[in-house]
Amino acid sequence: MSDLSRRQLLRYGAAGAGAAMLPFQWTATARAASVAPAEVLAAGDLALWYDRSAGTDWLRALPIGNGRLGAMVFGNVDQERLQLNEDTVWGGGPYDQSNTRGAGALGQIRQLVFQNQWSQAQSLIDQNMLGSPAGQLAYQTVGNLRMTFSGGSSASEYNRQLDLTTATTTTTYLQNGVRFRRETFASAPDQVIAIRLTADRAGSISFSATFDSPQRVTRSSPDSRTVA
Repeated sequence: MSDLSRRQLLRYGAAGAGAAMLPFQWTATARAASVAPAEVLAAGDLALWYDRSAGTDWLRALPIGNGRLGAMVFGNVDQERLQLNEDTVWGGGPYDQSNTRGAGALGQIRQLVFQNQWSQAQSLIDQNMLGSPAGQLAYQTVGNLRMTFSGGSSASEYNRQLDLTTATTTTTYLQNGVRFRRETFASAPDQVIAIRLTADRAGSISFSATFDSPQRVTRSSPDSRTVA
């Protein structure tokens, strides 16, 4: 394959990928403009919003983060779940990924490229230019913060959203005649993930919090307000 045809392929592929995204973007924008809650439109329409929770589907949860801490917010009514990340939690331990064979193989790789022998060149690159191991070790989750609320009945007028301007997730719903609201964000200056719980009737907020993790962890409650 010539240099020109390879560049054309990359250009056409990029154009096709961009075109494939357009229907989704247009549909989301049009739907939000027609029936989105007023609070979404007040944010300049830069928001993702949904009329149901993520349930147990991780891909439907809404992401927040500050570069070091991250969370996927599920927005469930009875039990909110925040799947948590911290940037130092990885599989394995420290290691050197350097591959010292790369410089010695560079001349032969270049010669194969100039001869349009792409597969042979790629094979040498795979053997000599990639790190050892070639892939990074897996990023790991810290665990889940689960907040179980005492509601006892189904909810209506449900809405959850991620404001792309303020990087804040909001979940609102009506339950037993009370309108509940949860706001979650990750602060970079304070290095915390914060949740603000409000209701339009005093004394309506009651919940228990637990933490679980696939990692080896020790949990304790040094007082009635803390899970460590």
